[in-house]
Amino acid sequence: MTLKILMISNAAPSKQHPYSGIFIYNTINVLKKNGQKIDWIHIKKDLKKYRIIKIMKYVYLYFKTIIFFLFYKYDIIHIHFISHTGLLGLLLKKIKPKVPLVINFHGSDLFSSREIPIQSIISNADLLISPSTIFLNKIKKKYEINIPYYIYPSGGIDCDLFYPYKINSKTNSEFHLGYVSRLTERKGIWDFIYALEKLNFPKIKIIAHIIGIGPETDRVKDYIKHSKGKIYFNYHGSINHKELPKFYNKFDLFIFPTKRSDSESLGLVALEALACGIPIIGTDIPITKLYIKDGYNGFIYKKGNINSLTNCLQKYYKMESNLKDQMKSNSREIALNFEKNKVTKKLINKYKDIL
Repeated sequence: MTLKILMISNAAPSKQHPYSGIFIYNTINVLKKNGQKIDWIHIKKDLKKYRIIKIMKYVYLYFKTIIFFLFYKYDIIHIHFISHTGLLGLLLKKIKPKVPLVINFHGSDLFSSREIPIQSIISNADLLISPSTIFLNKIKKKYEINIPYYIYPSGGIDCDLFYPYKINSKTNSEFHLGYVSRLTERKGIWDFIYALEKLNFPKIKIIAHIIGIGPETDRVKDYIKHSKGKIYFNYHGSINHKELPKFYNKFDLFIFPTKRSDSESLGLVALEALACGIPIIGTDIPITKLYIKDGYNGFIYKKGNINSLTNCLQKYYKMESNLKDQMKSNSREIALNFEKNKVTKKLINKYKDIL
C-alpha cells in the first residue's frame, strides 16, 4: 500500500546551512525509496536574520501548505518541530479531521519560548514520534501523552553511504581526531580543543578536524590561527552531508563532547561515525549511552571534565592495535541497529496503523 504523505517543516538543508533539517531530508528520501509518495513543504534558514523576512517565510509556509492540503488528497500529515509547525498541523486537522496527524518532536521543541498550546496539539494528533526513548521520557515528563507514540531515529543511518574504508593518506605517525557539530559552547567545541592541547605524544602528529559552523566560528578560527603548532588543526567549515564519510574515515576517534543533557535528542553525527567504524569518546549524558558502550565501541567521560576527556584519548591511543580493531568492528555493529531501511519500514507500518 502506497501512502501519500504531506511532510511539513521549518528546516531544510541549504548551501549556507547544509545540516539544517538534514534528518528530515533523509527521512523523505528513505520513505520514497520504500515506495511512499511525499510532498515536502518547508522553509530554509537563509536570510533569517531579518525578522520581516522570517515572518514572510512562515506566511509562505502556511499559505502553500493550506493550498496543497485543500487541492490534493493526503493519507498522512507529518509535521516536524512542533513548537514551530504545531499550530499549522492543528489547523489542518480542523480542516480535515479524518486525515491522521503525525507530530515529530525534536530537541529544541521542549525548550521553546513560543507561546503555543502544545498539549492541545498533542491531544489532537494521532501519532507522536520521538528520536529516542530517552527523549520520549522527557516529553512525557512535560506533557500528557494520550496518543500512540513511536521511536524513530530521524531517518536512520545510510549504512551504504557511511561505511568503513581505508584512507591511503593516513600514516601510523598521525593521530586523527574529529569533531562534527555546531560550534557552540554547549556542544563542547572548547572542551574538545582544550583536551587536545593537554595531550603529549612527542613522536606523533596530532591532527584535529573540526567540521561545522556556529556562534563560536570566528573565535575558533582565531584560536587556530594563533595556535603554536602542538596540535595541527584543520577547520573544514560546513561540509556537504554526502562528503562526510571520507572525513569520518580519516578519524582515528570521533569526539562527541556535547553538554546538552536536556535537549540532545539523538546525535546522528555520532551514529554516522560509528557506521564508518570509528570509535567514539562522548559525554555521560543519557542519550549517548544508547550507542556508546564504555570500553566496547568507545569511552564515556564526565561532561565538561576536560581532564577526563584527555585521559580517554590517552587510554585509546595506548591500546593494542588488535583491541582497537575490535572496537572499530563493534562500532559498525552498533550503528547497524539504526540502519535507515530497517527503522523506516517500521515507521511505515506505524503510519498504516493509524489510518
